[in-house]
Amino acid sequence: MKSLEEIYKNPRFQAMAIIVVIIIVGWLVLKNPSQKAVAPTINNNQEISAPQNSTQDVANSWEGALKLSNNPQKGNLMLKTQEYTIYIKTNRDFSSLVDKEVVVTYEGDLESFRLGDIKAK
Repeated sequence: MKSLEEIYKNPRFQAMAIIVVIIIVGWLVLKNPSQKAVAPTINNNQEISAPQNSTQDVANSWEGALKLSNNPQKGNLMLKTQEYTIYIKTNRDFSSLVDKEVVVTYEGDLESFRLGDIKAK
């Protein structure tokens, strides 16, 4: 019978251990994605996603057309304003307001806000 030291030095054991560690780390990363990895950026088409953190107030409402999201990873709703497409992730039911002009209230700023309410205009 081999000693533990011989088993640990075996290249097959080391390769298998590395594969197991990579699988576990990959599974943990995919199961709990970092919110910072999905942090919104303003680019030429100016799409913004809606994290749930609150920082400073820039304004307290946006006006625009509420739509179902075309990118469920960013949010289940999107607000199309004249300047931006803002993705909103919420569990609340605003289905009666989809495809209507609405006013969205919020706390925070454009890149990091907390949804207040969505009301018909």
